[in-house]
Amino acid sequence: MELNKLLTTAEILNVVGSCNVDICRLDYDSRTVSQQSLFFALPGVQADGFDYIPQAIRNGAVAVICARVPENCPGHVCFVQVANVRLAMALIAAEFYGQPTVGVPVIGVTGTNGKTSITYLLEAILKQAGFRPAVFGTVEYRFESRSVSASHTTPESVELMRLMADYRKQGADALILEVSSHALEQHRVDGIDFDLTVFTNLTQDHLDYHLTLDSYFNSKKDCSLSCWEMARRSLTVTTPMGGACCVKTPTGHRSVGTVGRTSTPIRLISVVMVSEEPFFVEGKNWP
Repeated sequence: MELNKLLTTAEILNVVGSCNVDICRLDYDSRTVSQQSLFFALPGVQADGFDYIPQAIRNGAVAVICARVPENCPGHVCFVQVANVRLAMALIAAEFYGQPTVGVPVIGVTGTNGKTSITYLLEAILKQAGFRPAVFGTVEYRFESRSVSASHTTPESVELMRLMADYRKQGADALILEVSSHALEQHRVDGIDFDLTVFTNLTQDHLDYHLTLDSYFNSKKDCSLSCWEMARRSLTVTTPMGGACCVKTPTGHRSVGTVGRTSTPIRLISVVMVSEEPFFVEGKNWP
């Protein structure tokens, strides 16, 4: 795919070199780069992808997405400066792999606990409704008899889009994702066309990464207000913080539900129906 087309999805600050090059693969690890690669120089806590640009070029990269442009730029390589490399990577990956989340039901599940259980339940419900769902989560990334052991709850956007595109080609007509707080902070699910989002709960985990509970909560809340903002429906399995997140999420044209614990296994507390219109995807009623 031509680099020019891929760049239409990202916010570009500066370009050095020609964008009229063909891109055959996407890489953010300089060790996996090969001929005609587009390399994303991701900033990191312990290592900066900027330092590995020379290695990526030696391995065959013809273009680099970076937060700053090197002083000495080889003439045969296109350097594209962006404000946020991870966000650009997610949006470019979605375009490169043919927007695999468009046109099928896509459900994202986030929260501290319960994500995996809920994805298994959703998978069973969708199968009963006649769908062939693919699931991406903590245990594995799977579709029917095919599975890949999970390296992360939510893989990097390049792997995630590639896997979703592969499963779509194999017949998957619904996608269910566990979405970690790390993935939200790192824009791994930007570019995904969510139809339903689920927020389970929030407890004092992952504070090694987020440092404070408020910071952890804000990463969940910001998710609802940004990359999941276009989801048609949302459901919150509430704790006090979960309820706050649900209340602060703009409803738009979606239906919003909350579920909480009582003496019975599960009880529906409230449902706000914003639209009476049914939701259809490729001729199928949403369950």
